[in-house]
Amino acid sequence: RIDMANGIKHFREKAGLTKAELARRVGTTRPQMGRLEEEDGPNGRKLTLKWAERIAPHLNVRPEELMFPELAAIDVSKFNQVFEIAGGKNQTPGLVLDPEFLARMLP
Repeated sequence: RIDMANGIKHFREKAGLTKAELARRVGTTRPQMGRLEEEDGPNGRKLTLKWAERIAPHLNVRPEELMFPELAAIDVSKFNQVFEIAGGKNQTPGLVLDPEFLARMLP
């Protein structure tokens, strides 16, 4: 479980980057990156879609994963197994649903 307001810190650490290095790549300052990362803190700043779109490519994630990190924690492999069983071996199921879409829709 990812327990934070946004996923910047989680994905930054996973990528092995410091705040300063991520800030440099994004084209902002380290203090600004800190404010975005700690949006619930006393000096925090809300992560907007515009900022998420700027930051996400440098962390190899989608902007929505930064804004809603709990979505990134969902294991979609279980959905893939269900679809494989439903389709049977060498058969195509009548209805194909995107597992990532389902994962976003479920709690």
